[in-house]
Amino acid sequence: MNNQSFLKPFILVITFILLLILPSKSQDINADKLKIFIDCSSCDIDFIKQEINYLSYVRDRLLSDVHLQVLSQNTGSGGEEYTLYFFGQNDFSNQNDTLVFTTNVDQTSDEVRKLQMKSIQLGLVPFLIKKGYWENLNLTVTGFEEEVEEGKEDVWNNWVYSISGSSRFNGQESTN
Repeated sequence: MNNQSFLKPFILVITFILLLILPSKSQDINADKLKIFIDCSSCDIDFIKQEINYLSYVRDRLLSDVHLQVLSQNTGSGGEEYTLYFFGQNDFSNQNDTLVFTTNVDQTSDEVRKLQMKSIQLGLVPFLIKKGYWENLNLTVTGFEEEVEEGKEDVWNNWVYSISGSSRFNGQESTN
C-alpha cells in the first residue's frame, strides 16, 4: 500500500512536466516555417492547408511573412482569371510578386483548386529560398521533350486510299 501511494503522485508530477514541455517543442517546430496569411474567397483553404503542409498558416496578416491575396474575375470565354499577389512582410519586406493564370469553363473544380495550389507553390519559391529552404526544393520542368520516332516503319508506305462511287438514273415514259 505504501509503494502505491508514492507511485501516484510521482506519475502525476511526471505527467505535468511532460505536458509543460511538449507544447513548447511543437511551437519550436513551427517557428522555422514560412508564415503565410491567405486572403482568398474563391480558394479551398482546407485543401491548400492539407496539401501544402510545409507552411505555417496564420490568421493575422501582420504576423505573416507572406500575405497572399487572390483575386478572380470572369473571362469572356466563361472561365476565370486568377491573379495572385504575394506581399512580403517582416524579413521579406520589399519582396513582392504577382502571378496570373486562367481557367477554362470546362475545367472541374478539382482541376481549378489544383491549379491554384500549384500557382501558390510557384509563387512562394523566392520566399522559401530566402528563408533557407533552397536545399529542400526540387525542380521538374516538363513539356519540352521532342518526340523522336526512330525505327518505326510505316506498314502502308505512305499510301493513301480513296474510294468513291456515284450513280445516275435517267428515265422517260410516254403514253398515247
